[in-house]
Amino acid sequence: MQRLFNLGARKIVVANVGPIGCIPSQRDANPGAGDSCVAFPNQLAQLFNSQLKGLITDLNSNLEGAVFVYADVYQILQDILQSYVALGIYVSILIVWLLFNLLKT
Repeated sequence: MQRLFNLGARKIVVANVGPIGCIPSQRDANPGAGDSCVAFPNQLAQLFNSQLKGLITDLNSNLEGAVFVYADVYQILQDILQSYVALGIYVSILIVWLLFNLLKT
């Protein structure tokens, strides 16, 4: 990200890691999880994401003129996975709106 800044980028959206324990290959490889997501890969993703969020905060503090936006893909996907029936068609509209607004800042 420092390199992008050095190349002239000033507004950068950084997406975190989604719930990788919910992807089909992880669920297939760990049948003991049943219909749920696999916990350990998701714990690793959350650990990485917390450190990434701290890095984004540091970069915004230390690089004058830079705007790094932390996009919490993990939580967005968790919300979709937990409430997919209630969200229905509105999910795609929400994602487009969210990305549009993140890129505007």
